[in-house]
Amino acid sequence: MTTLLEPPPIPAWGLRRDETTPRLPFSATLPAENLTERHRPRTLADVVGQGEAVFALQTYLDAPYPVAFLFEGPTGVGKTSAARALAADLGLSLDSVDYFEIDSGRQDGEAVDRIIDLFRYPPMFGGYRVVVVNEADLMTPKAAHLWLSGLESIPQRTVIVFTTNFPGKFPDRFLDRCERIAFASDARTLRQDAQALINSVWQKETQSMDDVPSVDDLPNVVDGGKSILSFRRVVAALGPLLRAKRSPMPDGRPTVAYAATPPVATPAPAATATVALPAPPATAPAKPARTPRKRGPAPVPASPTLSIGTGRAVRDLDRITEAAQAERERLEELTEANAQRARELREDIEILGDRDTAEHRAELRAVEDENAKLLKAWMAEGAKLATARKAAHPGK
Repeated sequence: MTTLLEPPPIPAWGLRRDETTPRLPFSATLPAENLTERHRPRTLADVVGQGEAVFALQTYLDAPYPVAFLFEGPTGVGKTSAARALAADLGLSLDSVDYFEIDSGRQDGEAVDRIIDLFRYPPMFGGYRVVVVNEADLMTPKAAHLWLSGLESIPQRTVIVFTTNFPGKFPDRFLDRCERIAFASDARTLRQDAQALINSVWQKETQSMDDVPSVDDLPNVVDGGKSILSFRRVVAALGPLLRAKRSPMPDGRPTVAYAATPPVATPAPAATATVALPAPPATAPAKPARTPRKRGPAPVPASPTLSIGTGRAVRDLDRITEAAQAERERLEELTEANAQRARELREDIEILGDRDTAEHRAELRAVEDENAKLLKAWMAEGAKLATARKAAHPGK
């Protein structure tokens, strides 16, 4: 009898709030755990050490309006985390089709033009649309020019967040169109908040406060020359200490929490009687070779043509309405799937950092292009339905 060995259980922090099953990593070379992402704040109330910035954003949430924010401060102080938390507090999942994030390698005119083109349509599900532009000071001149035009009239229920380490690189015309929010970074004033973050992460990861380190125990979390503290480096520096705490070896050397899943033990086959089988006919046709399918964004099948006759307009309205609604639901499902894939690709690119991400970025562009087509098809179905209603009730 074959004995099946179960892998270690998947911890609860491996899932996002809206997931019920774990996501597989995009590549086998990517880490299965990411301590920084696991402890990234989910709402503005979770943001550490940025009381003034959080207060300003929570005041905005009391009566939101179309706006462009500029989050400024050194790297690792929580600008992108605060932008994502703001989107969550506006009721958006980060996998939503109404949430967009442009990373530092995509600050070109093409990406900005696609985003501004979507501003012609309202948010798909009636809520808010949030666009986060990371390291906006790296945008090309063409992208900056497009944003200057786009920020003149921001659509309703739209929030744009630019993050930057160097606000001085922006022209005054751009800064005048943004509400600027500065993020604190002085290690002398943030040391207590950093220690609170260390205590929280240590408690959640080890279920105890034994051997919890102090800020001074962690290397490279403070830029000594400028006295700038990075919360991202604080969490990342806890990784080796947590691994050593979870599973120390007898000689004191640290090791990882889980070893690789043991191979499945397969017993030797039992002896069986030999049965002679007739040979297959010599003329048996060979099976055709299967061509592997390339992975890519979900295709958009052509929508069925709905003709409206003058005398049958009222009779056909119910049929057209049902078909249009079914098509819109199908498009929404495809859009959600592509949005989730785009989110995973952005996470993969962030994890890989400076390593080769050309393949990831190419797939991300393809998925974003496909989502733009899906959105236009979704809007076309709505226009088709409006035309049918107008033909059935010309006097209304």
